[in-house]
Amino acid sequence: MIRIAWAALCLVGCYPQTVVVQADCATEVVAQDRDNVDGPPRHDGATRVARLDAMRPRSLDDHARPIKEGRVRFVLSPPAAHLAVDGKPVEWFGQNVRLQVGEHVGRLSVDGGCCEDMWFRFWVAPEGDAPQLVSAGAPLRPASFVLLGAPPGEFVTCEGVEVSDGLGQVVLERPVWDGRCTQSNGWSIPVLLRAGFKTEIWWRPGR
Repeated sequence: MIRIAWAALCLVGCYPQTVVVQADCATEVVAQDRDNVDGPPRHDGATRVARLDAMRPRSLDDHARPIKEGRVRFVLSPPAAHLAVDGKPVEWFGQNVRLQVGEHVGRLSVDGGCCEDMWFRFWVAPEGDAPQLVSAGAPLRPASFVLLGAPPGEFVTCEGVEVSDGLGQVVLERPVWDGRCTQSNGWSIPVLLRAGFKTEIWWRPGR
């Protein structure tokens, strides 16, 4: 009993600032020397003297943080466009899309050859009361047309572009234009123009 009491008294006297540090599933007793933190222990090698930075609390970065997401509503043109976000296909039409908070890269592509592929960047904010809107449109390729069978000097005009013996190109506002073109003889003829395609227009003789 006397030996046990003497050992306990010596422990208290020799280590007045004993700190218990929890670090990565191991608990160790750290004896801090007030005058010389980095110096050798005052007693035998069984006592470990830790640096002050070892006693720093672990930051939140050391732990896995939950991934924050936001809701996005895409407004894309044309509506048949395919969307990929960060290289992965996304079903976007008529629904909200949940994405990780931060910057993303979108890619629009359209079947049929009407449009150029388009890449765009957008930022997703943390989720709020309403989804954020992200708008983008794939650029339409020009629609081209050629006049066939017309007498020399005659021409046809479509959407403000006049063509006689060459190839005309029109930049449309939508993938398909269904309207009327006017010949130089006064005839108005129905014409269907498609972005990215060539349309042949045959001359209609006058009355």
